[in-house]
Amino acid sequence: MATLVKEKVSVDVDILQRSVTYTVNTVFQTMFKVVGGRGLPSDYLIERRKVIEDGLFTWLTEQALFSLHVEVFKRGENKCIERWDFEFVYRAEPDEKVGRPPLEELEQFMSKLKSLPAGAQYGLLANLKAGYTEVPGWSPRELMELEATDEQRLNAWGYGNIGTTLIYRGSIK
Repeated sequence: MATLVKEKVSVDVDILQRSVTYTVNTVFQTMFKVVGGRGLPSDYLIERRKVIEDGLFTWLTEQALFSLHVEVFKRGENKCIERWDFEFVYRAEPDEKVGRPPLEELEQFMSKLKSLPAGAQYGLLANLKAGYTEVPGWSPRELMELEATDEQRLNAWGYGNIGTTLIYRGSIK
């Protein structure tokens, strides 16, 4: 004979940790949308997901991550074709309202961009404040040179203590 037991479990979660989790999830969702929308292979994000998440979770929790950059370039060149910048703001007073990433706005904007050249690829770079925790799999380097003629700031989003804005830098036409 089976017996059904109902038990109520209560868990308090720090709002900063919920903010960090929400931010990491929405940044990944948005990066996949950018990569797919620009015709780039998603294998880089898939293969490095744990390393990327470890860095984002660590640095957002420390409030050490100023920005995350998705640099699009041609193999063998140290020059960016375009860059997608995720900028982060940290609020002392958490915002209970959940702001969603502007995925429809992003899709509409990407439809106006010229196609990337064959062989384009991408990489990630984190801009961190001094004293950040080192995360295995991440190594310091400088942003690549970028000759951007256009900049497009998309609607900001966020939850709790963290807000995010996505900025495109490149050439629209």
